[in-house]
Amino acid sequence: MIMAFILKCWERLVKLFPNGSRRIPDEIDTKEKLVRGIYSPINVKVNKSTNTKSLQPNAFKSPSGKDEVSILRLKFTTPNFCKKFIKKGHVEKQREYVGLAVLHYHEVVSSKAWAVYSPLPDALMHGDIKTGYVLQRGQAAPAELNLILKDLVRYARFREDPQPVSNKWNGGPLE
Repeated sequence: MIMAFILKCWERLVKLFPNGSRRIPDEIDTKEKLVRGIYSPINVKVNKSTNTKSLQPNAFKSPSGKDEVSILRLKFTTPNFCKKFIKKGHVEKQREYVGLAVLHYHEVVSSKAWAVYSPLPDALMHGDIKTGYVLQRGQAAPAELNLILKDLVRYARFREDPQPVSNKWNGGPLE
């Protein structure tokens, strides 16, 4: 009974301070890995003949009325936490979690976008990719934004999750 209590307390501390970090810097290092949750059908296109999924620009498009695409800073957490957090926050019937996409911060900047540190109470390593564009529902994206989104997809490494129902990441290293 006491051991279970200690274990539960330890798990809560690890969530608050992943990888032993007590302070996450506001500045994002150029080589830092940023992780984005990927969903079907909105973020991927399925090739029906090979049953493979390819990342689509919509994976990095901000919701209507906002300029923010949620990411997690992998340096301050684990792939397992990323998966659990992403699945927990997006329980919607219209889309299904299918994997993770990884970008280095310098790749985001090369795409003419940037990322900011925006911690959440249950994810201190949370951040957002920004493009400088805020679209309203139904508004067509300008050509410049489409280029940014295509570049982000070109740089991103999509890792399809072999066990999307599990809460443990089993898709190999996030590089």
